[in-house]
Amino acid sequence: MIQTVKVKKVTEQGRPGYNSPQYGQRYIHLISFESPVKIDDQHEATDFQYHSTKPTCTSFVAGQDATFEASLREKNGYKDFIIKPVFQKAAPVFGGAKKYEPKDEGRIAALSCLSSAANYYHQRQATEEKVIELAETMFKWALSKSTLK
Repeated sequence: MIQTVKVKKVTEQGRPGYNSPQYGQRYIHLISFESPVKIDDQHEATDFQYHSTKPTCTSFVAGQDATFEASLREKNGYKDFIIKPVFQKAAPVFGGAKKYEPKDEGRIAALSCLSSAANYYHQRQATEEKVIELAETMFKWALSKSTLK
């Protein structure tokens, strides 16, 4: 179950937890949330162990909201509450990556229409108002064809 809750406290164990054959050295971090986290219809908790490959926990920060998936794992008669951070995928951008923001798509389309209108009027000696008017007409037309409305 994916949810977002504010982190109350992060306690580092200060020592390596164990070695994992698949991931190598693992560290245990104790994560406390400000409000109960719902794991399923029958379970909720505020304190969790989080295992990572880093000695300092960077996935959960005290005082900040954290988006994560909580689940219940039963093994050998024991119940473990598991949390796994959920990260937004970054959209590729020249010079690096940044968080995906849907509102940018409209801005990009509007700038593309403005560029096309400016190119159209480049040799025709048009006023700035004419360029913007054509860009708005092009943008309205493009928006009418969009599935993202």
